[in-house]
Amino acid sequence: MSEKIVVCLEKGGARDMAEAFSRRTNTPIAEKPGEHLTVLFNSKGVSLTGYGLTYQGDFENMLHRVTHGRLQHEMLVRASKSEKPGRKAIDATAGMGEDGFLLAGRKPSYTLSGKAIRYDCYTL
Repeated sequence: MSEKIVVCLEKGGARDMAEAFSRRTNTPIAEKPGEHLTVLFNSKGVSLTGYGLTYQGDFENMLHRVTHGRLQHEMLVRASKSEKPGRKAIDATAGMGEDGFLLAGRKPSYTLSGKAIRYDCYTL
């Protein structure tokens, strides 16, 4: 990848995820955060840090949005509603996957695609 990006595994981080990401991006795991950007695996989950900022999806606080009958009230889910078989939703930017989290609860197949990731989510 680039020497400006570092993968860092801190206490409580998911070692298997950090190692898989490191292999996939051909980036070694460092003992401390990098000077520029760091993909950080720690007890809080996975985040992207650098230049004094941290970006991390917050799925734990989103859980209430997909449970107890609330999902059908989400504007994004309502906008994507279709009864036609075989329809797929594609999020070409993906971000941290928060929209995908909502749509995965509604759609049987949902594809997120960004520069570094591509994965499929299935019904929760």
